Amino acid sequence: MKKNLSSRLQLADMKKNRRRAGMIFLLLFVLLLAGYIWMREQLAPVTVTSSQKRVFFQVKQGESLSQVALQLEKLHLIRNASALLWYVRLFQRDMNIQAGQYALAPSMGSLRILTLLEQGQITLQVVKVTFPEGFTARQMAERLQEDGICSAKAFMQAANSSQYSEWFVRYIPNNPEVHTHLEGYLYPNTYDFYKGEPAHQIVNELLQEFGRVVTPAMYQEIIKEGQTLPAIITEASLIEKEAYLESDKPLIASVIDNRLKRGMPLQIDATLEYVLGYRQQLTVTDENAPSPYNTYLHKGLPPGPIANPGIESIEAAIHPAHTNYYYYVAKFNGTGGSYFASTYAQQLANEKKSQENYQKYMEHHQ
Repeated sequence: MKKNLSSRLQLADMKKNRRRAGMIFLLLFVLLLAGYIWMREQLAPVTVTSSQKRVFFQVKQGESLSQVALQLEKLHLIRNASALLWYVRLFQRDMNIQAGQYALAPSMGSLRILTLLEQGQITLQVVKVTFPEGFTARQMAERLQEDGICSAKAFMQAANSSQYSEWFVRYIPNNPEVHTHLEGYLYPNTYDFYKGEPAHQIVNELLQEFGRVVTPAMYQEIIKEGQTLPAIITEASLIEKEAYLESDKPLIASVIDNRLKRGMPLQIDATLEYVLGYRQQLTVTDENAPSPYNTYLHKGLPPGPIANPGIESIEAAIHPAHTNYYYYVAKFNGTGGSYFASTYAQQLANEKKSQENYQKYMEHHQ
């Protein structure tokens, strides 16, 4: 009887111990699973959008992984520096990072960034490139090729694509008469690119800069004025090519608007030069060139922008000055300004003054 009681007690203790061991195992499993989920989440990319702007990140000689990880977190390139350091302690005890400059993005994720820094695979030669306001896509392409960033052909192919996610791209019409699909939206500025950078990344960065400068709020303003974004950017590109002085831009915008409202051809030389190349003086043959960009033959705006305008020209297109001007001509007096006129007779008088100024300038500089 006592033996049976003792056996039963031992059996009960064994079951109790098994339950306790099971509970401990389950608790450990839950903790490990929670830790794994937490670690995975903290090592995941900050964003899943691959079009995020690239960040040039410098690893200095002698910097520790802890210093680098904290800097990566500060720049929002990784989610959690501590998680990255724990991962390295657990799985990569002998890891060494390579000094150099890297192009990183929030979409890469901690482990991919860690691999790049360890292997030193994309240490970069960064080049500062300036695109002046009024540069065409073709001029941008040539400059990029000259600087060894990417080929002009690759850039032009990327600039003719509509496969970009910026908010305004959907408003750009697919017009077969347009020379370059994204002309006008490749924002002119100074950028840091690296040699061998893919052309689509460069175009995407220019589009992102356009989207930063021309905001959705400005777009709503354009709609309120009864305009469209493509029309405004096309007009802004004309202003950019025609005006040297910022103060002249709203006045030239008013001339364009006044002529459009009256149904007059714009007769802007820059639209022809966009397709024919620069001309010091347009000939009669040039003015009769069979091109949809010929604003001597065709009324209204050209099919699309003829350059990439800056913000001052865009704002002038949205808010032109209120004038009765229909004509303008360059002064050629060294100021970069223009004479404006309401009548053709006034324009002829201004053209005479302009020619006299030009002759004086040439005599003085011979």
